[in-house]
Amino acid sequence: MNIELALVDQQVQGLVQKLNTKLDNNPDKQISKAFLLLSIKTLFDIEDDEEALDFIYDSGNDYSIDAIFVSDVINDSFTIKIIQTKYKRFLKQDGSYYNGDSNFPRTDVEKMISSLSLVLDPNKDLLNMPIKLKIKIAEIKELLQSGIIPNVEVYLCNNGLKWDDEAENLIVSKNFPEWINFYYFNHKNIINLSRARINISDTIHISGKVIVEDFDYARVMIGKVKVGELATLFQKHGDKLLEKNVRKYLGSKSNRVNEAIRLSLLKEDNSNFFFLNNGVTMVVTDFSYNAMQDRDFTVKLNDIHIINGGQTCKTIEETISSNPDFNFSNAYVLVRIYKLNPEQIKLINEITYATNSQTAINLRDLKSNDDIQKSLIESVSELEKDSKGEALYTYKPKRDDIVSRNAITIAVAAEAVLSIWGQEPHIVKFRKARLFDDMYYNKIFTKELNGAKVVLAVLIWRYVETTRKTSIETMYDIYPFIGYASNTISMIIGMLVLKKANINISSISHTNFKILKNIFDENIESFYKEALEIVKDELQSESINIRLDTDSLQRIAGAFRGGYLTQQIIYLAFVFRPAQY
Repeated sequence: MNIELALVDQQVQGLVQKLNTKLDNNPDKQISKAFLLLSIKTLFDIEDDEEALDFIYDSGNDYSIDAIFVSDVINDSFTIKIIQTKYKRFLKQDGSYYNGDSNFPRTDVEKMISSLSLVLDPNKDLLNMPIKLKIKIAEIKELLQSGIIPNVEVYLCNNGLKWDDEAENLIVSKNFPEWINFYYFNHKNIINLSRARINISDTIHISGKVIVEDFDYARVMIGKVKVGELATLFQKHGDKLLEKNVRKYLGSKSNRVNEAIRLSLLKEDNSNFFFLNNGVTMVVTDFSYNAMQDRDFTVKLNDIHIINGGQTCKTIEETISSNPDFNFSNAYVLVRIYKLNPEQIKLINEITYATNSQTAINLRDLKSNDDIQKSLIESVSELEKDSKGEALYTYKPKRDDIVSRNAITIAVAAEAVLSIWGQEPHIVKFRKARLFDDMYYNKIFTKELNGAKVVLAVLIWRYVETTRKTSIETMYDIYPFIGYASNTISMIIGMLVLKKANINISSISHTNFKILKNIFDENIESFYKEALEIVKDELQSESINIRLDTDSLQRIAGAFRGGYLTQQIIYLAFVFRPAQY
């Protein structure tokens, strides 16, 4: 029996039992949707089921696009990730086991190639397409029309084998530009990427001399390591070496930096590789070596965490494995080894942040331990109690925390607060990845932010998001902007709640929370409709001049990308200046 196939099937069945009709109303489709959801959560590193579900576009006539993700625009570039999945039950109806011996279908590779042309050509019409997918692709086309070049990653996922040679030749024959890449992803990848961190101890050989320094609470070793040493380490342990808060490795061509690493290694003279790479940083609980030696040390490492250079290590391993006859003996990498106690989490986070320059890390995880987050945990829990005296709402800044129905994550809080009380919904919509940069983080998580502001904002935001998901098909004809407007509508509803209560943002507190929540509960449907009409009026105003019945979705999407529409709503619709919170 194939253990990896069985483990993935077990996870798929668990998602079916847990989510049921949230996956699909048709029971026959729930299993395939569950595998799609599992692939999304693994590939996009998403913990929350509801968040992952929002990336699913799998429906009738979906052009073989099961899921799609569009990143923020950073340095005049953005990333499009497209997923298509095929899944076969591990345990067949006749009682036999599926052995994972089916290739990813060639016909579906062909369909995906055809769909790429539709997605990436701004001039092609979006005919006979599900509304949700149409809205997302229109957003992509608007960015393309602005001259922004994407990095496109297509993931074809199954619980079997890769597509056949004929399908591979078809991909190659299309001669796609370097910013379009296809990746194969299966049950083995899912298991490798989702495994929990375990204590990994091993040895590594450092060539030449080393520098060892002792500090108050830390010890540091710096030296050079042959690339083959790192390749061997990754062959043995793989992604289990990577620290949780460092972006998981997805493939050498998915990142231009990784491709540059590969090409540098394959140069005839690769002895300069040491100088062209930022190196690798490890955190360990202990290291030991023979200090009596003059050079060339075998170093014992205990509980290894690679906090920078995971991409480098994996790319080295793949490059060496794919080129067994090439000489890599002259290529070295700088390695920094920090001996720290696990309790020194703040210092570890600071080192992680400071050393990660080749590939962005998840700042959300690094911010989860600061004092403001700790104070919000207490402030939210004290807001309301049930009959048993237990908190009705909880705040979970760490992704590894178990999240219940009434729990609020740091990511949701950031989106809701900046959209509603910060009154910058356009930032949340199109620059979500930057919310934990210092500039926006410090604007969101101020000393004045309390549990009442967080919970009220999240209640509004969740209502709007749920309504968008459930009504997008029925409301699209009247409000074609509905797919881009959730954060803006949330802001407007927040303003309407405060207007009816006759208080400003800075006055929201535990004392008046119940009053504000009651206003929200009693008026939410009328507030939502009013917000839709406000957005509609401002889009069609003389200054913005969008005609909802004739203008393209691309132009509508563009109206929400800048801050001008937000300003129009605040200053013209409400004649209201945002207060500091």
